[in-house]
Amino acid sequence: MKILALGGCGQQGALAVKTLIEADDVEKVVIADINLAAAQAFQKKLNSDKIDVLEVNVLDEDVLLAAMKDVDLVANFVGPFFKFAEPVAKAAIACGVNYVDICDDVVPTQTLLDDYHDKAKAAGISMLLGMGASPGITNILARHGANQLDHINKVGVYWAVSVNDIESEISDDGESAAIYEHAIELMAANALQFIDGKYTDFQGGAGLENIAFATLGKQAAYYVSHPESATLPRYIKADNIVNKGCAPGLDEVLFAFQGLGLANHEGVVKVKGTEYKATDIAIAVLAYLDANMDPVPESELPACSDLLVELEGQRNGESIKIRLDLLATDGLPRMDRATGITAAIGVLMMGRGQITEKGVHAPEGCVEPEAFIAELEKYNFEIKETIS
Repeated sequence: MKILALGGCGQQGALAVKTLIEADDVEKVVIADINLAAAQAFQKKLNSDKIDVLEVNVLDEDVLLAAMKDVDLVANFVGPFFKFAEPVAKAAIACGVNYVDICDDVVPTQTLLDDYHDKAKAAGISMLLGMGASPGITNILARHGANQLDHINKVGVYWAVSVNDIESEISDDGESAAIYEHAIELMAANALQFIDGKYTDFQGGAGLENIAFATLGKQAAYYVSHPESATLPRYIKADNIVNKGCAPGLDEVLFAFQGLGLANHEGVVKVKGTEYKATDIAIAVLAYLDANMDPVPESELPACSDLLVELEGQRNGESIKIRLDLLATDGLPRMDRATGITAAIGVLMMGRGQITEKGVHAPEGCVEPEAFIAELEKYNFEIKETIS
């Protein structure tokens, strides 16, 4: 199995690559990145003859198409996905090569599902979107719970990412800031939810609710622009499907930006006669804070990322609630490990013929839950299932 890992030396991509080269049936992983020096440094660190590196700008179509030749599968870790998902997916279809990504933005997810499904089927390929922690594990857990119920009143997807579990990878000029661009997008974009059988838009940050997470305890989560509530209704029949998240240690800043109008794509701020996009100002401030502020002590806020899925419904005439928590058996659950390892499992399952549906799919539409959970548990994760 030969795999092209776009952005394979980034935070999540690096964990996926490390996991992939441990598999006996993986012959080669090509780390393709716009930052060739970073890719080469990571190659040296891994010290594996399974690794090759390649300089690739995913917006250069000719270079991207050339990189995809003679590989069995493309794994895309280049974010933010509202900028980069579509051109990479187009290239994968043009080359007829299977595709897995960790897309965590709603608009490109919907675009690929709606506009590229038939094209991917015609090309005879499988495309798996959002195969990370959230989306990814959350979607598969929702499918696992839904399979146990006759009728579903509500699916609740909840996640909390501690600011101490965020590796920003921000460059000095703020040009490389995918994680913070995504954070601003959570507030700037409409938070699509599925309420009473129909899609409903909410303002990002609305609907505050205290959620009891397994590690971080009670946190105020809010409606977010995230793919789960957009994709789950396509595959799971439920009355309500909601997605709420939070970033303890960062939320105060995000809400302040929203209140100041800096989480607004249409907003413009004039500084000494020069106009800037409001969201670019917000990202620049985050870059400054990241570089100059002391971190929150981990004694106050552990470096971990919690996620859980709750389902309420009926089975055999009885009311049932199913809660599914992601736990780590060797410490605290971390965002990069959960995302990178999940993506690697998706790549391996597809490469081994365990994901065969052609076209474009979210995880809940093509990944068999029990098979995935069994694989995940090999990497010191545990799914705690509570039924009441």
